[in-house]
Amino acid sequence: MQLTDAKAMEIALEIMTRTMPFFKRNRNSMTDQDLIVKPDGSPVTTRDLAGQALYVLLLERALHLPPGELQMCGEETSEMLEGSGASDLRMRVCELLAVEGFRISQSTIGSVISRGSLRPEQGSGSTHWICDPIDGTKRYLSGHVYSTCLAFVRKGALVAGAIGVPDLPATGAKEVIRPGGAGTLVGAYRGGGAFQADGGNPLEHLTRLRVRPYSCDSPRVRVARSLGNIPFGPRLKQSLEAAGVEGIPVQVDNQSKYAALVTDRVDLIAQTGLSKDSPCSWDYAPGVLIAEEFGVVVKDGANKPFDFDTGSRLLCNNGVRCAHSSLYDPLFSTDEPS
Repeated sequence: MQLTDAKAMEIALEIMTRTMPFFKRNRNSMTDQDLIVKPDGSPVTTRDLAGQALYVLLLERALHLPPGELQMCGEETSEMLEGSGASDLRMRVCELLAVEGFRISQSTIGSVISRGSLRPEQGSGSTHWICDPIDGTKRYLSGHVYSTCLAFVRKGALVAGAIGVPDLPATGAKEVIRPGGAGTLVGAYRGGGAFQADGGNPLEHLTRLRVRPYSCDSPRVRVARSLGNIPFGPRLKQSLEAAGVEGIPVQVDNQSKYAALVTDRVDLIAQTGLSKDSPCSWDYAPGVLIAEEFGVVVKDGANKPFDFDTGSRLLCNNGVRCAHSSLYDPLFSTDEPS
């Protein structure tokens, strides 16, 4: 199969017609036995693990690849399923996949997940997929908006992908982000634009998404903010005041915020990225590409373009800023790349 950038987007959109209902359907049946705490304290669930296995199996099928040839950098690994004490977890993951038509044994489920755990070398010009089965596991557990993400990197460049937000209505209120509806599915490919797809038949009903010019005379700017993190930081607050606009916080985080941006629910994404740790590639792909193809300016917190040829972590970037140029320039153009 000749995998063009457009075809990669189509595959991502089609696969999400399977994964979005999977996550949505299995959300309310979670028990304490489905939750695992990673060494860093972050949560992971049997839904995350089964979801990564599902992406592996669906991608292998779509690309006609035998087991072991898929190149995918997924967030999850099989470590928490190893050992005799994890037999119940393995069983629960296998049961979830069986409902989807994939009968995987407990002895092989770890290897299936690991087929999607590639860690590319920095500067290798790798061609691979990037996957985050559940971006926002804490939100998944708390009943808020989360996303599922799949992207394609060609020779170190992010060129295609899709974001599914199972509980974000495809249409409706423009300033309120609350769970409900059939979900939102968006995708993009390099040089081809950003699109919103019908979750039931994505390739038959693709709508081109185009950014609307932002009027500098508008007194209000809808700003994506993490759940519970309503106040603006002093730097952003000062920038908004200097530009003469009022920031209206909209609670949406993980890569749902990019879907919210391109479906006219927020105007600005601004995260400085103060963490000393390099962010993971699956926390930004395919979101930054979808925003770029939508037609907004997309840079990191230091006003630099994104570099996805640095392995599983973005060693050259931290934070993100997205906005129409007429808004981005008065807010951030004086910041010099560091």
